[in-house]
Amino acid sequence: MKLTNNPLMFTTFSLMLLLFIDSTLGATLTGGYHEIKDINDPSIKLIAEFAVYEFNQQKKTNLVLKEIKKGYYQIVAGTNYRLFISAVDKHDDHKSINDYVTVVYEGLPSQNPVLKLVSFDRLLKTKN
Repeated sequence: MKLTNNPLMFTTFSLMLLLFIDSTLGATLTGGYHEIKDINDPSIKLIAEFAVYEFNQQKKTNLVLKEIKKGYYQIVAGTNYRLFISAVDKHDDHKSINDYVTVVYEGLPSQNPVLKLVSFDRLLKTKN
């Protein structure tokens, strides 16, 4: 008997596979945000640069990425990346560096466009 011809067997097998994957990977499969271990990874830098570029296009600004301070990822139907970055306005002679938090959604390969800017917000500076 083929597995795909029997819906009950297919469902049971699928659930067992998901339970195995979940027990193997733990909480990193889906759900909350998890820290990105290597924020210097070129793919993370590309996502941060995409966020700045898209924000500039949408808001008609001239920000330039200076640093990725930390980042988190969340597995959904794709991946959300929450990055804490610093950027400067290139028309301000790079005088004032501001901090931002941005979320970029990376869709599954079958989705188009693959990257989408979800949010881009300036963080307020606090006095010590």
